[in-house]
Amino acid sequence: MMLAQAGNLSRASREHSVAKGTLSASLKRLEEQTGLLLMERSQNGLHLTEAGQALAERAPAVFDAHDVAISAAMRAHSKIEGSVRVVAAHEFGATILGEAAIAIARKAPSLQFDLEFYPAETLFRRLVDFDCMIFFGEPPATWLIARKLGEVRYAVYAAPALQSKFSHARDCEDLTGMPGVELRRNGLSEPWLVESSSITTSVRFETRFRVHDYWMARYIAQSGLAAAYLPSFFVRDDLRAGLLRPLLPDRGSPSHGVHLLYPQSRKANPRVRMVVEELDRTLRAMVLDGN
Repeated sequence: MMLAQAGNLSRASREHSVAKGTLSASLKRLEEQTGLLLMERSQNGLHLTEAGQALAERAPAVFDAHDVAISAAMRAHSKIEGSVRVVAAHEFGATILGEAAIAIARKAPSLQFDLEFYPAETLFRRLVDFDCMIFFGEPPATWLIARKLGEVRYAVYAAPALQSKFSHARDCEDLTGMPGVELRRNGLSEPWLVESSSITTSVRFETRFRVHDYWMARYIAQSGLAAAYLPSFFVRDDLRAGLLRPLLPDRGSPSHGVHLLYPQSRKANPRVRMVVEELDRTLRAMVLDGN
């Protein structure tokens, strides 16, 4: 088309900033593909043959169809629809994913959600296909893209009735003998670590209940029968409602990172990108609010 409109190689090269060699090679390649002579040279420049004229008349329609196809592909790529799969540790996943999924669903009515929860210690042992993962703690070295969303701290919480009995507490020793909920992982007890002036100590509580997940620990703490060691964002609504109160309110655990992980292959997917950004926003708000 450039050669047909310009009439010679030099003019086409100047007008379209394309090297004459490139134009000449393109014409030769097209003639070889069709097996036809498309242009012939005369004293006045290049002229279309009958076959070349027929091709030139139909070329604009081909270019238009190409543009329409590209536009359709770009629109399809940018649509937020289909399904997205998010995995997380079951203790905290529901707290975050429930809130985030509702916010995302309102923005993208055509998007479907597959939300899955696993014990934290088995997330990387399972061959699970996912679009993104919420991980608490320092993630192991993997092929996944890791985005750190923030840090959370644990603290000791109790219902008002039990908290009032230990309202005098100023350090860990003052909580010695307090009834508590022991959380066990793989047969090991999770210590209640409290940090003060860069010194970390452990609360020596009296085990009243042994459990295997934070939801049960939180439930028992609300009953007033025992205190529990929980992440601050996990009990933010209980604190607002007055169901739980912190013991040693000026002290908490060493910080724990919270990460959002997703495969490199999902990075350009518009629905995954939207979910990643919304989870980022939701979790950051929860962590800041909870701490």
